Amino acid sequence: MEHLQKDILNLEIKTLSPVAILDDSNSKLSPYIDIVKDKDDFILLDIDKISDILIKDEEYYNKYLQILRNNRSNSRDKYTIRNLLQDKHIKLEEVEAGRIKCGCNIKGNVEINTCIKSKGIPYIPGSSLKGCIRTAILYNKIDKNDIVGKKTIFTREYIGQDIFRKNPKSVQEDIFKNLIIRDTEIDSNIQTSIYEARSINIYKDINSEKLNLDMKILLECIDKKQTLNSQIVLKGNDFTKEDLFYKINDFYEKVVNKELEEICKVRFNEKDILINEYNLLLEKIKKFKKDKNGFIARVGKLKGFFSNTLAAELSDNEIYSLVIDQKKKRKKGEFPTTKWVISSDNDIRGTFGWIEVKEI
Repeated sequence: MEHLQKDILNLEIKTLSPVAILDDSNSKLSPYIDIVKDKDDFILLDIDKISDILIKDEEYYNKYLQILRNNRSNSRDKYTIRNLLQDKHIKLEEVEAGRIKCGCNIKGNVEINTCIKSKGIPYIPGSSLKGCIRTAILYNKIDKNDIVGKKTIFTREYIGQDIFRKNPKSVQEDIFKNLIIRDTEIDSNIQTSIYEARSINIYKDINSEKLNLDMKILLECIDKKQTLNSQIVLKGNDFTKEDLFYKINDFYEKVVNKELEEICKVRFNEKDILINEYNLLLEKIKKFKKDKNGFIARVGKLKGFFSNTLAAELSDNEIYSLVIDQKKKRKKGEFPTTKWVISSDNDIRGTFGWIEVKEI
């Protein structure tokens, strides 16, 4: 039996911004039944403890069941578990199951999307890391002068089947089977917080001094400045460390420059926060290109159009022609219109998903 040569790279991953990798089951915490806001924390409620306390009181137990039936954030019934606990004089510490920090000032009753965990501890799946690396490698493989190819790479569904496989339909022939990325190690010291994500339409407000924040999502994220450990296993000769790191950095350098180009078009004052963030990322990428010991990447939810596709190289005219093909109503130079930012008190704090990966 032929054994492929293996090269194992030990990685240290630092989160440069909050990272939101959601549970595949689309698990959410409802403010009507699961959580209660308490100062800078969200208290997770123990349903069993609440049931044990209320089971002997038919009136309040029926109220509790009614909340269970109307536990969606769009429910017309605004009677929440907090109201019930207060009315019944039940202290929060009696029914507390845990706490999650809150990284923003949240008002109103909004569901919280929870991050992926193993045994209650957050981590970054190897599949998330591998996905962003595959996009970066594919970006360096495509013929950027092929307009037919551009129509293909404009979509998120394209994963390079025709490039990485002899037979596009044969998954077993994909060379990425020789690139294995481990889930990050389970570390109980990794911290999460709840962050408010808001969408912005930069072209609608392109001449405004103050940007309007649109749709809101609450996300549990791995906090900024957390350190996680993982491994990359390179089998055979399809990948080398130096080539891999260079191509990842090259892709994200283009992505960051494209994002910087987009945000510099607007006038609103808070753009400087994003510009500073992008410039710091570019500095790190240039240093990694020089030192050849790591890379910058973006993982998780709300990464944005350029991080999710291979369109960073396309000009405004090329993007516009593809937008027209998809029957989207946009002016030239006005796509993508929507970006997601971290928000607190209606102010922009940054963006999601940036990580720094070093070989150790």
